[in-house]
Amino acid sequence: MFEDDIYELIAGALNGELNDEEQRALQQWLDAAGENQRLFDRTREIHFQARALYPAAGPDVEQALLAVKRGRRRQPAWRPLVPCAAAAVLLLLAGGGWWYHASRQAGEAVAPRSFESVAAPGYARALLRQEEGGEFALGELRGDTLLSSLDGVTVAANEHHVLTYSVADDAPEAEEARIDELIVPRGGEFRLTLPDGTSVTLNASSRLSFPRRFAGDERRVRLEGEAFFDVTRDTARPFIVETGRAEVKVLGTRFNVAAYPDNAAGHATLVEGRVEVRVPGQPVIELLPGEQAYRSGGAWEKRPVDAGQYTSWMKGKFLFKDTELEEIARQLSRWYDVDISFADERLKAIRFTGGIVRYSPVEELIRLIEATSEARFRVEGKRLVIDRNAKPEGTKRPPGLT
Repeated sequence: MFEDDIYELIAGALNGELNDEEQRALQQWLDAAGENQRLFDRTREIHFQARALYPAAGPDVEQALLAVKRGRRRQPAWRPLVPCAAAAVLLLLAGGGWWYHASRQAGEAVAPRSFESVAAPGYARALLRQEEGGEFALGELRGDTLLSSLDGVTVAANEHHVLTYSVADDAPEAEEARIDELIVPRGGEFRLTLPDGTSVTLNASSRLSFPRRFAGDERRVRLEGEAFFDVTRDTARPFIVETGRAEVKVLGTRFNVAAYPDNAAGHATLVEGRVEVRVPGQPVIELLPGEQAYRSGGAWEKRPVDAGQYTSWMKGKFLFKDTELEEIARQLSRWYDVDISFADERLKAIRFTGGIVRYSPVEELIRLIEATSEARFRVEGKRLVIDRNAKPEGTKRPPGLT
C-alpha cells in the first residue's frame, strides 16, 4: 500500500467517511506495527486540537481543488488539519522525531510577509506549438475547441483541459511525421492524449515533443521535465520516452519520468507493467512495479521505492520522504512560479518528511518548514530567499527545538 493511500485512509477515519473495506485496510495497517498505531494516535490528537481551534469547517476543499484544477485562478479554501488528507498537513523534520501541526496556536501572532504576492499555486495551462507554425495558448481556452485538422489528424482541447490527437480510420499514410510540442510553463500542468491513445500528464516546467501520428515500428517521444505516462499496449510498436540522459522503453504500462535540466539526478519510476531503461554505455536496467532507475553521480542504478511518493503530484499533493530542502525548493519554484534562492547554503541539506495539498497557498508549506527547522523565508522583490535569520517578529518557537 502506497504511503499516500495511508494518508487518505487516516483522513477518512478522522472524518468518519470510511466504508467497511477501507476500515479493514486501515486496521490491517495499524496492526502491522506499533509505530503505525502511535502515528495514527498522534495524528488524531492533533486533528482534534485543530478542530477545537477552528470550529468552523469552511468551504469544501475537494470542490475548491476541482475548481483550481479546471483552471480558475483563485486561491483554494484551506482548513488546517481537516480533509483532504489529515496526515498530509503534517511535517516531520527528518531525524528529529517530533511532529508539529500547521494550525496556529491560540494567541500566536504571525508577521505578514505577503508570500501570495510572489507565489500562487499552478493551474491547467500550456502552449502547443505545431510544426507548420501554429501556436495555441491552451490555458486560455474555454469549452471544447477544435485546434486543427490536417492529413486526417484532428487536434482538439476539451473543457477538462485535455489536449487530444485523433487519427481518422481513412487517414492517408503520411510521407513524414510532423512533430508538435506541448510546453507547460512554471506554475502549470496539462494532460495530453497521443494519437495511439496513450495518456500523458505533464508537470510544471516541462515539455514534450511527439509526432502528430505514430508510424513505423516504434512510438517515440522526447521529454524535458517531468511527466506521467499511461501507455496504450502495442506489442508491435514499443513506446520510447527519450530524455537527454536515458531512454525508457515499454510496450504498455504506467510510469513516471523526471528529467529536469536543473537537477542532475533524474529518475524513472514504475507503477504498473515492465520497462527498460537504456543508458549509453551501461547495461539495460529492467524495472518491475515499485522500482526506480535513478542517476547516482554519472551512473544509473536501480532501487525499490514507494511509487506513490513520486506520483503524488498527479493526485494534487506534495509528498516528501527524507527530502532535502534544496529539492523541495526546486519543486516549489516550478509549481508556484517563483524564484527561490538560499542565503545560507547549509540549509539545503536539511531533510523533511511529510506533505501538503499541492493547490494550497505556498504559505502553508513555508510555515510547516519554519516550524520544524532553522530555515526562514523572506520576500525580496519577486523572489523568495531562504536564510537562517532570527524568527519573524511576534512568532512563537515550537517547544523542543534548538
